[in-house]
Amino acid sequence: MPGGLLHIGGVRVLTTQIIAVVCAVAVTTLIHLLFRHTRLGAAIRAVGHDRGAAMLGGVNPRTAILTAAALAGAATGLAGVLYADNQTFTFALGDGLLLQGFAAVVIGGMGDARGAAFGGFMIGIVQVLSAQYISNSFQDAITFGLLLVVLVARPRGLFRTVELGRA
Repeated sequence: MPGGLLHIGGVRVLTTQIIAVVCAVAVTTLIHLLFRHTRLGAAIRAVGHDRGAAMLGGVNPRTAILTAAALAGAATGLAGVLYADNQTFTFALGDGLLLQGFAAVVIGGMGDARGAAFGGFMIGIVQVLSAQYISNSFQDAITFGLLLVVLVARPRGLFRTVELGRA
């Protein structure tokens, strides 16, 4: 990974951080386009909604599930590579990241990759600002306070999807 700092409007930003943001936007866009505009995306969504009905419609659930798992693994692997550049790893690292990821999905709204990405960016910004201006020890409390506020105000998340049902 390239190292160094860039000065953008008086703010110093690591090159790796810019690469991570660009990769996150690109992967989120590609996943959204895949799920909303391809037959494979329709098959994955159909299996996620009702496996039996998807089978009746000619979708192989095993293929859809394995493809979704491979996509999730590839995105997670990319995130791990980008995260590993300047971090120390311990056996308990995944616990905090899992809770933050869950909070990002709930804040953004389940069912939309763009909402989850926005929730992740929102949590990252809130954590950095709370560590800078309040206290480093209150980062998680402030993050989950934000989660609680979003759950009370908009229980389905900020980017909630409309689900249509049969009458």
